[in-house]
Amino acid sequence: MSTRNKLDLDAKPAWVTAVDGGPRRVNHASAAIEDRVYLFGGYCSLDSTPYSEQATRTVTTIDVFCLHSTTMRWKKLRDNDGTDKVKNIIDRNSFKDTPYMRYGHAVTPYNDKVYLWGGRNDQYGPGKEENK
Repeated sequence: MSTRNKLDLDAKPAWVTAVDGGPRRVNHASAAIEDRVYLFGGYCSLDSTPYSEQATRTVTTIDVFCLHSTTMRWKKLRDNDGTDKVKNIIDRNSFKDTPYMRYGHAVTPYNDKVYLWGGRNDQYGPGKEENK
């Protein structure tokens, strides 16, 4: 499915097809800060990697997408030049490094930061020595 929907709560609540594009994900987490919605991790069934293996075998850092709610445009928060914009919204006191890709996790916005915990990544999962 390539479209996203929103529930317009102004006046008479109604579902509106509003956003085309953006990441196709399941088991992701999202958090809103001001006029932006941040989407963290998850996995996509459209990848060439089998659905059950995609997020579980990756050791890359988590990807983050941002939806600007006034323009309804998505942007990935990692530039091709290697600039890591993700670290600007993840609390640096909580993480030494950007966390690994995961699914089934939770995020909570607080004081213009996003706190992330839990989830699963079978290579670097919660029971692995690397994460203790």
